[in-house]
Amino acid sequence: MTLILTTAISWLLAAVFAQALWHKTRNYLEFTGILKQYRLLPDWSLSVAAPLLVLIEAVISAGLLFTATRKEAQGLACLVLLAYAAAMSVNLIRGRREIDCGCGGPPTPLNEWLVVRNLVLAGAGTWLASVSAKGLDAASTLIALGTALLLIVLYVTANQLIANLPYTRRVA
Repeated sequence: MTLILTTAISWLLAAVFAQALWHKTRNYLEFTGILKQYRLLPDWSLSVAAPLLVLIEAVISAGLLFTATRKEAQGLACLVLLAYAAAMSVNLIRGRREIDCGCGGPPTPLNEWLVVRNLVLAGAGTWLASVSAKGLDAASTLIALGTALLLIVLYVTANQLIANLPYTRRVA
């Protein structure tokens, strides 16, 4: 059961990074603008940092799909998620909530729930890295796939709720 769950969570993280990667490559100029808005890197470094982040997310997403590379990809995913959570936290402390998180999907201003989301995902990745990676038989692979799809639906739903937060605060 643990092996099925670890595989499903790995595939969830692969989907999370693939979606973020798709957003960054599809709207590359927008992504570099968002990166600049964080004001954590000097402007001259953005031309290196932006493509490096895209490459790292591609490596993570692909690495999480395969048993042989999963542990390294999980470790890298944890580091990236913690770095993103730290970048968001710094800007929240600065009072800069108007920045789009740059996570992909609908524009989502920075908020504490995005930090919590990234910390939960990093925690899941840390747990995964501590469990040995083995292959699954066909039946277990199907169960892991179904579980991963369910986790992805829950993740997308949670992200949409987080994206809707600014609108619910205006109504209330």
